[in-house]
Amino acid sequence: MKVKDCMSPTVRTCLETDTIMDVILMMKKHDVGAVVVTRTDNTKPGSRFPVALICESDIVTAVARDPTGFGSILVKQFCKGGAPTVDFDASREEATTLFAKWNLQHLVVVAGADKELAGLVSVMDIVRECHKDAQAWPYCRKGSD
Repeated sequence: MKVKDCMSPTVRTCLETDTIMDVILMMKKHDVGAVVVTRTDNTKPGSRFPVALICESDIVTAVARDPTGFGSILVKQFCKGGAPTVDFDASREEATTLFAKWNLQHLVVVAGADKELAGLVSVMDIVRECHKDAQAWPYCRKGSD
């Protein structure tokens, strides 16, 4: 199974000029655990390229660091840079290796030579697909009753 088969193609995004409070409100409104920070490329209208990923745990860290002023911090000041990515055509196993290696809950899915944003995959997305496979597996065996 490929990442493209279990990822979510609908991704909430923000810009580096947004505030952390904007991101928090977006997460709450859309009930998501991660928002991808993107930039656009003027040579490719409509394209979005990931530059960072903000997760719930990042927000908790920001609040702990500055309980009163965290909301006004700009995303570009907040992000360390670099979005953890996995290729659209990567295997589910490759994604799980990256989750474990980097101790992450989400990976940004990119496609093409330009590494354009294609979706988001979470550990839970992979678990759901593995669970479906485990439920179907006995029925796929030769000679099963």
